[in-house]
Amino acid sequence: MIITKQKRANKKCIFVDVVRIFFGNRSYVLLLLPFIIVGYAALNVWGSHHIADTNVVFGFWDKIIAQTSVLSQLIAGALVMLNAVLINMFFNRNGFMERNTYLPALLYVVLTSFFHSFYFLDGWGVAQTFFVLSLSQLLQLKQNEDARSLIFNAAFLVGLALTFDPLMLCFVVFLFWIIWVIRPFVFRELILTLIGLILPLVYAGIYKLTFQIELTNDHLSSATFETWFKELIVLGAIVVLLFFLSLNGLREKLQKSSIRLKKLFKVILVLLSFSFFMALIAYLLFQKKEVLSVLIVPLMFIFPYAFGYRNLKNSTTIVFYVLFLFSVCKFFFPLYFLASE
Repeated sequence: MIITKQKRANKKCIFVDVVRIFFGNRSYVLLLLPFIIVGYAALNVWGSHHIADTNVVFGFWDKIIAQTSVLSQLIAGALVMLNAVLINMFFNRNGFMERNTYLPALLYVVLTSFFHSFYFLDGWGVAQTFFVLSLSQLLQLKQNEDARSLIFNAAFLVGLALTFDPLMLCFVVFLFWIIWVIRPFVFRELILTLIGLILPLVYAGIYKLTFQIELTNDHLSSATFETWFKELIVLGAIVVLLFFLSLNGLREKLQKSSIRLKKLFKVILVLLSFSFFMALIAYLLFQKKEVLSVLIVPLMFIFPYAFGYRNLKNSTTIVFYVLFLFSVCKFFFPLYFLASE
């Protein structure tokens, strides 16, 4: 009887430790992410849950690479890895928690595994990466330091994102807002922002004229139509639950945080609002639900608070494992009877 209890205790520890190693301050756990990404990709190849889109476009750049190629899948996985690492790096460097944690990277990979751009390269996936890179520049802004290079780089990256998915135009307003929230208004910085935004559009225009590309509605939103709608409903329910579980920890953090960190939290909340607005436009104008994945980026700065500070919360850990098991089981037991037509 004692041995049985001991075995059960060991099983419980093994179950919790998968999350615990990302919860702890061990940077080498990021080396596990490629294996998780490859695991999801292998399951998709085996189960054909997400299927390559033969008509995919890359915004103003038209059809650069076919999704049926192996290269498309490799680059898509690499971009997911890059985004996860960058978001986690921003989270730790800006002191969103008292100590380093690597949960944002793990959560990002698991949550994005429900979307088509995780498995196949498209314009929307590339645009997301450029936006994450732009956000990395914006989060480095400080009120009393020279920021001309950061502002130009951020604007240039948003401009590049625009060329791959013009729906990113929604974030241009956010770009100007965030610059003037963290810093005072400087006319020279305004000019640099405009130049940074326009340059990629000029490059895309030259490319369009050179290759005589005729722009259509498909070029205005390069996300795929493919989605398992009812799967997204289940995912949405889990996301809402994680959000509410995060509120208490987030409130405690805000009470102790510096003025700069409070501004960054304000930026994240506004980014969440803009992301929701963009997803709504994509659905109303183009009937595309894939753009919902843009909400994951700002949520990665909120969800880690659901797991606790010094001690890992068992309730949140269980919710995560439900999410993880659902993300894996969908390949074995696809919800055909729930899938949207």
